[in-house]
Amino acid sequence: MKENSRILILEDSRMSALLLVKTLQQEGILFEHRIVDNEPDLESALQEMEFELVLSDYYMPDLDCAAALRRIRQVSPDVPFIIVSGKIGEETVVEMMRAGATDFVMKDRMDRLLPVVQRELKNFWILRERQKTQENLKRTEERYNAFISTILEVIPDGLVVLNEDHMPFLINQAFTDIVSRYAADLGYSEAELRDHLIEKAVEEISKTEKNQITEIHVPRRDMREFR
Repeated sequence: MKENSRILILEDSRMSALLLVKTLQQEGILFEHRIVDNEPDLESALQEMEFELVLSDYYMPDLDCAAALRRIRQVSPDVPFIIVSGKIGEETVVEMMRAGATDFVMKDRMDRLLPVVQRELKNFWILRERQKTQENLKRTEERYNAFISTILEVIPDGLVVLNEDHMPFLINQAFTDIVSRYAADLGYSEAELRDHLIEKAVEEISKTEKNQITEIHVPRRDMREFR
C-alpha cells in the first residue's frame, strides 16, 4: 500500500470524521487528511492540496454533497468520491453515482469501508501512473520529432519521411523548395509534383517491409530524366 495518501473528508460531525480516520488508521492505511464542512473550507482545501480520495457525508447543513461533488470533479475529474452516510434513498444514490460518485458506504456498515478505500486508492494510483507514462511518452515523441525536424532542415536534399501507414509526417524545406522550383519545368503543378514524388516513394518503400531510404527519379514530359 502506497504511503502518505491524501484524503479529503467532508463531514459536519467531528466525531464521525474522526471515526473514519481511526477506522482507516487501525487498518494500517497511512494518510494525511483534511476535514471540511462548508464551501469556503472546501475551496481552501482544493487549492492547498491535491487529494487522492474523498470521503463525504450526504447530509450536511453547510455543504451540499452534490454541489461538492460537482466542484471536486471540476478540479480532479479522476479522484475517487465515496459517500459515507446514513440511510438515503435509492434514487438519491443512483443520482449521485450518475453525477460521478464512485461508491456508497452506509455508516452502519463500516466493515465495507476498508476494502472500498483500498480498491479505489489502488485504481487511482494505477491510473495516475498510466497517465504519467503517457505524458512522458508524449514528451519523448515531441523531442524526437523536434530533433528530426531540425536535422531535416539542415540537409540540402529534399526529404520526405513517411509513417508506418505510408503517409508523410515530416517534409523538409528543401523538398518544398525543389518542388516549387522545378514543377513548371517538369510540366506539373506544385501539388501534382509533390503528390507524384510521394506516390513514387510509397511505391518503392512498399516493396520491402523494412525501413529504407529511396531516391526518386522524375521524368520530364520530353522523357529526359530529371533527378
